[in-house]
This record gives sequence, structure tokens and C-alpha cells, in this order.
Amino acid sequence: MKLKKISLIATAITLTITAAPLLAKAENNTKIPGELPIQVAQVQTQIPPEFQKINLTDNQKSQLTEIFQQNREEIKQILTPQQQQKLKRMSASGQNKRNALRSLNLSRNQRDQIREIMQSQRSEIESILTDQQKQELQELRPNFQRTGGRFRR
Repeated sequence: MKLKKISLIATAITLTITAAPLLAKAENNTKIPGELPIQVAQVQTQIPPEFQKINLTDNQKSQLTEIFQQNREEIKQILTPQQQQKLKRMSASGQNKRNALRSLNLSRNQRDQIREIMQSQRSEIESILTDQQKQELQELRPNFQRTGGRFRR
């Protein structure tokens, strides 16, 4: 009798251990086909790391978030639906935005428009920052260039 109870308990534990990952996987597969999972990384709500190091005010943080959001929308309007999907997939997988944009086979016109948006973004950001913050950011730039960060030129 004791052997039967031990066998039943061992079987129950084994089933629980093997079924848990399968249930988690099944839960992930219940989404709509072709729809990407919603990830926090897809919508930039945080200030990039280089800006977090220059002691921004709350007002500056909200202005920067707005600038990034607006520029993301402008770039999205330039891209074809296929390019938008590819960019969304690459962003969801954690790929660097700059490298993702490069892999989209952009037309010359698209590249020029995106370059203008990025230059405008840089100007808007500089208008928000104090002279001290600009200097601190300039000092950080060589580090970000080496690591493939946002200020590589």
C-alpha cells in the first residue's frame, strides 16, 4: 500500500514538473497569428542611459520622451508597411534601432528624410539641455561611439 502511495506521489510530481513548461508555452501561443507580443522595449518610455547620467530635471525628461515619441512616429510614416513590420520585429528581438534601420533597404529619399528627422531631434534635444548638461553629454559621447550607442557619427 505504501509503495502505491509513493508511486502515485512520484507520478504526480513528474507530471507537474513536465506539464508546467508546456502550459506556459501554450499560453504564449494563444495570441493572434502575425501579431507581435507587446513588449515594453517597443515603446520607449525611459530616457536613454546616456541622458540618465547627466542629471535631467523631470521637465527635461518629459520633453525628451515627447521628442523621442514624436520622431518615432515621423519615421514610421516614412516607412512602408513591410518595413514597419520588419522594424517592429527587430526591435522586439532587442536589436539596435540604428542597425535595424540599416537593414530595411531604405530608398535614398527615405534615408534623407530620416537623416533630417534625426538632425532635428539632435537640435531639439540640445535646446532643452543646459550648457553643463551639453558638456557632460559631450564627455560621454566617445564612450557611446565605442559601444555602438546613439551618438555614433
